[in-house]
Amino acid sequence: MKFSVLSRRPTGNGASMLVLMLLLVGLLFAAEASSARARADTLVTTVPISGAVEDAVNSQTGLVYVTDGAADSISVLNASTNSIIASISLPSYAAAVAVNPATDTVYATDGGSRLYVIDGATEQLTDTITLPISGTDSIAVNSQTDTIYVVSLDNQLAVVDGATDKVTTTMSLNNTYATNWVAINPDDGLIYVSAVTRYDGGGTLTMINATTDTLVRQVQFDGSNGYFVVVNPLTNAVYVAGGNATFVFNGSTGALTGTIPQVSVGLGFNSATDKVYITNEEDPGSLFVVNATSLALGQTIALQNGSFDIAIDQSTNVVYVVNEISHSLSVIDGTGTSQLTVSSQDTEGNTITGYYTTLSYDGQEIATGFTPASYTVEDGQTYVVQADSYDNCTFNHWENTESTSAQQTITIAGNTHVVAIYNCVGSGSSVTVNSVNQNGVAITGYYTILYNSGGSPTAIGFTPATFTTTAGLSYSIAADSYASCTFSRWSDGSTSDPRSFSATSGTTSFTAVYQCGDASSPTIEISTVNSMGATITGYYISLWQGATKIASCFSACTFTVNPGQTYQIEAASYGNETFSRWQNDGATGRETVNVPDSSTTISLTAIYSP
Repeated sequence: MKFSVLSRRPTGNGASMLVLMLLLVGLLFAAEASSARARADTLVTTVPISGAVEDAVNSQTGLVYVTDGAADSISVLNASTNSIIASISLPSYAAAVAVNPATDTVYATDGGSRLYVIDGATEQLTDTITLPISGTDSIAVNSQTDTIYVVSLDNQLAVVDGATDKVTTTMSLNNTYATNWVAINPDDGLIYVSAVTRYDGGGTLTMINATTDTLVRQVQFDGSNGYFVVVNPLTNAVYVAGGNATFVFNGSTGALTGTIPQVSVGLGFNSATDKVYITNEEDPGSLFVVNATSLALGQTIALQNGSFDIAIDQSTNVVYVVNEISHSLSVIDGTGTSQLTVSSQDTEGNTITGYYTTLSYDGQEIATGFTPASYTVEDGQTYVVQADSYDNCTFNHWENTESTSAQQTITIAGNTHVVAIYNCVGSGSSVTVNSVNQNGVAITGYYTILYNSGGSPTAIGFTPATFTTTAGLSYSIAADSYASCTFSRWSDGSTSDPRSFSATSGTTSFTAVYQCGDASSPTIEISTVNSMGATITGYYISLWQGATKIASCFSACTFTVNPGQTYQIEAASYGNETFSRWQNDGATGRETVNVPDSSTTISLTAIYSP
């Protein structure tokens, strides 16, 4: 369905008509966009395995290997039928497991000092390597170099040559407690090892150069532990399960770049769908599905007790989760959905917005939107996106393919962003409006209107807002007051609202200054107590405005906020303590806080149970 009502820009007598029309379009678009093909990750089956410990998958052969500590063996699962087809006996306990798909070799440890080598084709034990380390806990394989890395609870890393089955290097990791997990980025040759570094919690991420076998750096973080670690080779992001949250690091610098607040133990990453999978081993176990780009939680899948290790077949997007306590393997169809985003720019690289796009599947138009438009689409499926011309801007080409066809065929393999390039008369001319309070602190979301020389509104936005203009023409721009923040002046001293200006060939910028109550900034203080009223600390608290998380901390803590704004506070559960309610009003979810326009401290208390 196309919206003929917006085949040209509205030229009504006031902003209210314009806003009403755009709201109506937004509602219609939301309803239409929801009809796009979509499917969430789905639990397919659960396979009983008496002593399941860890798992690994060979995407080349379609076999999944699960170590069975109760039977001193490795169970072999056929991924097509989800049935156990073989059992590989080992001389002793079966602990960690990994696969080299390039050589079809399976590696397993005994939790002590032995590394077992199994031929994946014959399912026979071919070698037992005695390692100069003890308490073997995790294995990583670099299939490009045929090198195996094994870490141990005594903070050692052993490097094994897969061609000769010989130990080539042993490194001390210099941790003060127990090493847990190892991962490698084969693209840049860096090894990442997570560890618990204090008996009272806390973690370390150790970065090692795989070429020289030398330590690059160690990064401390304040998780309750340092469990699994996985690498996103596409973005070089490293995800570390910290117990109370998952921490995201820059794989090159070690800088902390983000936090996923869900309780975490096991981790998996699928580059085909851009998803991070996080297990919570509490009873009942669960699997969190997180968008790797936005770090937003997509869904929670209930599993069996003791959900722990994760293996992913990236050719089929099937996820395998070991449930240690329930002695089983959960099989999840991870095809799921991704986001297709279509934005627009002029030929000078300036962002322009409001251009009509359509999304089609199998020859049928299934959704529409105005740039920037975001569509929920099904991974692995093929869609056609079309960008329409409008007014003085004509579609020129797609940035990613350089195709001059307004239609682009896209097969979805994770979140995808395409940019439509337009040739615009007066290209490169725009006006940007920002907003600050009387202290010069940036505030956002204030309504602005762009008028043409005849006084008719041609575009609306919320600060910071950028509008495309035509060089040489006259316009005026208005900044509206809202709530406790009243428009005071423009940063250059002008008090005209709207104010007139002549568009240039570049970008014209204006900053609206608002008077928002008292001059000092208010704060929100968060404390946490248990059901008996006793103070507890270290619980993850996040500060939101709508769908955007803007800050986080661990209780007790304080957020500095802007006056006259509305915020939401979320308290995360951890361990045996589950968030119950907010003490001040009994709310059981996010607490909404309307910050007054004067300097104040707002105190909130989150109550946990039991």
